[in-house]
Amino acid sequence: QRLVNLYTFLRTIFTRKYSTLLNKDGDTNKTAFTILFSTHGIRSDFQDLMVSVRDITTGELVEVQVVVNVSKDVVVSFSNPPTDNKYRVTIIG
Repeated sequence: QRLVNLYTFLRTIFTRKYSTLLNKDGDTNKTAFTILFSTHGIRSDFQDLMVSVRDITTGELVEVQVVVNVSKDVVVSFSNPPTDNKYRVTIIG
């Protein structure tokens, strides 16, 4: 019981971050990118995950559609296919 309480407490004071570049893997028409929970591993509640997308050249935030499902998978969607390795997705939780 004490171990569970300690784990819960530590989760509330430590934040985790995961970042990756978006790559279309040869699919030139790809507009949606899924980052699986098994990849990012951030255990926060799915409603508490914060996702941002930045242009790696300018550092500017990019407006995209972001969906985080109850399985904590993150889907980032663009209206047009982006250039490979131009955008960095960061997940914080």
